[in-house]
Amino acid sequence: MPALVVDTAALDCFGFGPDPARLIAAVLPRVERLNLAGEDEVLAWTDEASGARLVLGCHGVDVRWMWPTLWSPTSTSLGGMSVLREDIVSASVLDETGTRAAQLVLRLEEGRTLSADMCTRTWPAAIVASGPVRVFADEAAFEVDPVSIVGDPASYPDRPPEHFVERGWAWPPRLAAESLEPVRGTEPVVSLTGTVRAVDRRRNDLTGREFTVARVRTLGFELDLCLPADHAEVRVGAVIAGPVTLVGRLGARPGDPRQRWVQRADC
Repeated sequence: MPALVVDTAALDCFGFGPDPARLIAAVLPRVERLNLAGEDEVLAWTDEASGARLVLGCHGVDVRWMWPTLWSPTSTSLGGMSVLREDIVSASVLDETGTRAAQLVLRLEEGRTLSADMCTRTWPAAIVASGPVRVFADEAAFEVDPVSIVGDPASYPDRPPEHFVERGWAWPPRLAAESLEPVRGTEPVVSLTGTVRAVDRRRNDLTGREFTVARVRTLGFELDLCLPADHAEVRVGAVIAGPVTLVGRLGARPGDPRQRWVQRADC
């Protein structure tokens, strides 16, 4: 049997703890089938109390892979999708006019079964981030910290170029307080900066572990950022910055005939 593929560090950001085998044994009798990907079934289980969610791939009686996410509102428009590999997808975030606001690489629940037609459409989607980040009290605190410098601080000369001086631009160049850039090619990891709009402490009923969900605005859209219980405190109005893992889920389009949730009795 192939080894189980799972990011154990990410599990803690959703209150699942470090033991994948125990999680699988607990949720398999209660999972729902999302779809079929070749010979594999794509399954999901959601903790109704916290929204913490596990997505699993099952081949026969073997669970091959698993990753955590959060049941989150499908408030973002995604389009221009292309499958990079397995369930990892490149997609554009679109604003109200259909203009691209950001480019994402993320792990998508529907990624293994996206058709060419689905990739050409615009979908409502939920975007969820996880991973430890730096927390700044506000935009001003972020702007003066070295972490806001674009690239390697040591690579810049002491004297700024004349056009920077003439325009009053910061030197070295600084990241905006709301920005998002892929950082690892085809990996679902982005460099995120954003403003915290809301913070919620939740308890995963499956494990009894707590975790934090911060609603973060970046580049004109919002996502949920999930953090482990022992993470530095995050408050409304703070700016967060750092590399995070992105996952997502598509919502149903009007008239979408797909039956999204099919109760599963066994593995």
